[in-house]
Amino acid sequence: MEIITTEYDSQTLGHATPYSVIIPDNAAGLREIPYITITHGMTDDVRSWIRGTRLPLLLEDKKIAAVMPFAANSYYTDMARGEMYWTQITEELPVMLHDKYKFSTKRAKRFLMGNSMGGYGAFKIALSHPDRYAAAVSFSGVTDIVYRFRDCGAWPSDGRADFGRDYMDTLEGSEHDLYELVRRAEASGGQLPILRQLCGTEDFLHEDNIRFRDFMMSRGGWDYKYYESKGDHWWDFWDKNLPRVLDFFESLL
Repeated sequence: MEIITTEYDSQTLGHATPYSVIIPDNAAGLREIPYITITHGMTDDVRSWIRGTRLPLLLEDKKIAAVMPFAANSYYTDMARGEMYWTQITEELPVMLHDKYKFSTKRAKRFLMGNSMGGYGAFKIALSHPDRYAAAVSFSGVTDIVYRFRDCGAWPSDGRADFGRDYMDTLEGSEHDLYELVRRAEASGGQLPILRQLCGTEDFLHEDNIRFRDFMMSRGGWDYKYYESKGDHWWDFWDKNLPRVLDFFESLL
C-alpha cells in the first residue's frame, strides 16, 4: 500500500497545493483505479482522515483508492475573497490524478465522501456534477448552509470570504444551497448520484441533517438512505461508521 502526502503545482490556484493519496496494493495494478475523493472539514487538512480514522487499514484489502485534497475553510467554493478551490478540486485535480496515478475518469468508478464541511462538499460536488460521480456519502454534513450561515449567523468571516459580502441575501437558491442543487439535478433529467447520509444523535448538526433527510425522503427517483446512531461531531463516530461506507463503495464496483 502506498500512502503519499505531497503537492502539485496548480495552475488554477497559481501555486503548489497539498494532497494525500492512498493506493492499496490490490488497486495499484488496475488499468484504471477506482477512487474516493475525501473532502475534509473546517480547520482540517489532507491528513486528517489518516490521523483520525482507520482509513489506511480499512482500505488495505480493497480495490479502491482515496485522495484527500486541501480546501481550507472554503466550503468547496471559488471563494469570493480567496482561492478557487471549487475549480481546482472539481476540474483540475481529477485530470492530474488520472495522468499521474491512473485514477479512473469513469463515473461508475468515482465516489465522494466527507465530514462536516466536507460532508457538505461531497454532496455539493456530486449534485453539481451528477454525470461524473456515482455516489456520495456525508458524515455529519453541514446540509443546510442557509440555516447555519444566515439564520444562525455561524462563521460570519468564512461566509463573507467564501460566498461574498452579501451572502445572507444570496445563499438561498444559489449553487451553494444543497436543497437547490437537488432540484437542479432532478430537473436535468440525467442520472442521479446515489446518496448516503450519516449523523450522530448528539451532533450539533443533527437537526439540520434530519431536515435534509425529510426533504430527500419526500422526493422521488433518488437512491438515498439515512443512518443515525449515538454519537457526536467527532472522529470516533466517523471512524465507527467508516467500514460500512467503504464496503458500500466497493459494492458499487
